[in-house]
Amino acid sequence: MHKYTFTFFIVLLLISGVCHARERVMIVANKSPAAGALSTRHPAVSAAVQRVASVLVDKSIGVFDEATMEKVRGRIERAAGIDVDIPDNDLIAMALKNSAAVLVKLELFAVTGPKNAKDVSIRATAKMYEVASAKLLALSQQNGTNMLPNPDAKDLALAAASSKAGFRIGKRLYEKLSQNHPAVLQALSRDLDIPAYVFVFKGYSEPENDLILNVLYDRMELDSHAIKELNVTPGYLETELFFSDKFGRMVRKLKRISREKGMEMTEISRDTRRVILTNKNKVSKSNYVLIE
Repeated sequence: MHKYTFTFFIVLLLISGVCHARERVMIVANKSPAAGALSTRHPAVSAAVQRVASVLVDKSIGVFDEATMEKVRGRIERAAGIDVDIPDNDLIAMALKNSAAVLVKLELFAVTGPKNAKDVSIRATAKMYEVASAKLLALSQQNGTNMLPNPDAKDLALAAASSKAGFRIGKRLYEKLSQNHPAVLQALSRDLDIPAYVFVFKGYSEPENDLILNVLYDRMELDSHAIKELNVTPGYLETELFFSDKFGRMVRKLKRISREKGMEMTEISRDTRRVILTNKNKVSKSNYVLIE
């Protein structure tokens, strides 16, 4: 009996850009090092990914679209090669770099029976990690079987079986979150009506970036889940904020609070959901004092 193995990694990320304020799921295929493992380009891989995604969407958990997931897979392949197994710790680090909340590793085994077998079966096993701590949150194993109408339809039959296994995995992962990790589930199922806005700060030193972030966390009346640090480097800070207040009002509030502590901000660009603010003083100051 031959076993074909392939692995998925589901990375749950915060919605970005013009999307809404929820954590969401990114599904990235990774080939297992086991002998005879299926390529990440096998149709059964796409079938399982799509089915897991559909279950989570039905449970009001946001999922990256297929085009975005394809770009992520392309970046992984350019960095590591096609069908190269990537260690869990490396993927967790990648998820952390992208501000992910949870990583789920899903392995599927397609087992073919005797030469004249009339069906194929998929066994799926999943491991769910909390990215920030690398803590294992849940384990699950599910099966899927589909009729094999003829030997030439094996790939289609495997895809159908993996879709069934993907459905059961997605359902079980949701149940595990609901039962054992309600806080994580709450973050993933956040109100869809809260929009996301991008705030870019240019021309500030590293200490000034820290000061701006401190203001965002402590003075803007936003909880920690409502703030995303997209890019933090000296001279450039990009954040994503989720709030239901008026965009212009929040920009004015931020500028006022910054002015109170001696750091002037000049608005140089603003569109519907993105604003760019620059250092009006042009000179880094070392005596900024945080307002408690």
